[in-house]
Order: sequence, then C-alpha cells, then structure tokens
Amino acid sequence: MIFGVLRAINFAHGEYYMLGTFGAWFAIEYLELPYPVAIVIGVIATAVIAVVVGKFVMQRIVGAPPETGVLATLGIALVLQNTVILAFGGGYKFFSGGYIEPVSIFGFTLAEQRVLIIIVCILVFVGLELMVTYSRMGKAMRAVSQNIECCAVVGIDVPQVALSDIHSGSLPGCAVRRADGRR
Repeated sequence: MIFGVLRAINFAHGEYYMLGTFGAWFAIEYLELPYPVAIVIGVIATAVIAVVVGKFVMQRIVGAPPETGVLATLGIALVLQNTVILAFGGGYKFFSGGYIEPVSIFGFTLAEQRVLIIIVCILVFVGLELMVTYSRMGKAMRAVSQNIECCAVVGIDVPQVALSDIHSGSLPGCAVRRADGRR
C-alpha cells in the first residue's frame, strides 16, 4: 500500500514490529501489567510513533523521487533501532506469559499465541481489503497510486491520502497487497 501511493519501499516496517514488542515487554516487566493489556499498550505505542513518523517524515516524501523514500525509511529504521538499543540495551529480552499452551488444529500442533496471531492477521487483512475496496479513502488511495498529478488536479487531497495510507499500512505493522497486483 505504501509503495503504491508514495512510490517508496518502507524499510522501517520491521522496526514497527520491534517497537510493539518492546512496548509490550516494557509494560510487562516495568508496569507489571497482564499480557493482553501489555499487547494492547504495545500496539498503541507503535501506532502513536507511526502517526508521528508519518506526519513528520513520510508525508513529506509524497511526489519525491524514489531515492528520497528509500533514504528516509532507512534513516527511520536506523533511528528507531538505535533508540531502542540506547533505551533497553542490546541483549535478549524474555516475555513471561503469552498463551503458550499447545493447541492441535487439523493435525498441526501450534501454541495458542500462534493461532491468535493467525486469526488477527486474517482479520486485519480482510479489514484492509474492505477499506481499500469499498471506502471513499480506499478509492482515493487507489487513484493516487495510479496517478498523483491527476488526483491533485481533480481535488483529491494527496498529502492526506498519503498520510492515511501510511497509517493504515503501518499501524498493524504490515501492508497488504494482493498476489495479483491489484489493490
């Protein structure tokens, strides 16, 4: 989604996963919150950081050459990685709890957490697909991904569409693009 609108590969996607994980770990270790609450806090912390990065960095590269997006997202990735290393150190961290009991589904044995992750990912993918296909903003995103200049001429607020695209693509930490290349 982000590549389609901004023409930039977001090299910082992995860092959003890292931020969510460290946010949840911090909530468990230092705030002593239960695992489900810590996960929600990790997602919210990541969303806030994604909004700030989207507003102050990603939105500014709309219409810029592709190299700008590559450099900007690599810079974001480096800043986020090193900030976490400075704040929490570079060593391994351990999560206590977290739905680790085994569950057997269709002859496969998975941890409860893996099953929950699969269900949440499917719901996020379906939600993003419905948003991009049927909502007004989704239609604007598809239009901007095809021709930024024409969208600006006909009155579509391209920077706002780009910001919405960044948020919808990085908020869950993943972007969606169907295998056939359509949105």
